[in-house]
Amino acid sequence: MSTDVSVTDRIKDVERRIEVRRERTARHFDETREEVSRIAVKAASWLPMVAVAGSLAVGFAAARVPLKRAAPIEKTVRPAAARGGIIASILAVGATALRIAASSEARTFWNAVSAFRTRRREGRA
Repeated sequence: MSTDVSVTDRIKDVERRIEVRRERTARHFDETREEVSRIAVKAASWLPMVAVAGSLAVGFAAARVPLKRAAPIEKTVRPAAARGGIIASILAVGATALRIAASSEARTFWNAVSAFRTRRREGRA
């Protein structure tokens, strides 16, 4: 029994190992791509948007409810001042919404949503 292996056999063995690694890398890449796609689909659902809208509504309502320990409002307060506070709150919420909508994260999110919808439509067709 000879332990000498010819050069061509060694080359074939190396090529076989390279091919096995190449196939394993391709398989891992495909599995990772599928997992990322699954997570993106889950993240692009409508539930996070409803949660954000609900938390904004609760926060806005909670900010308007007076505390029990708050000092009584004096009768000299003009109604126009109360309207100004509401208008300022609405403007602040609008400015925040505009800032969020103009962010790169929002753009990325909407691109993911549109890609999801496109894939969904193509799957049904």
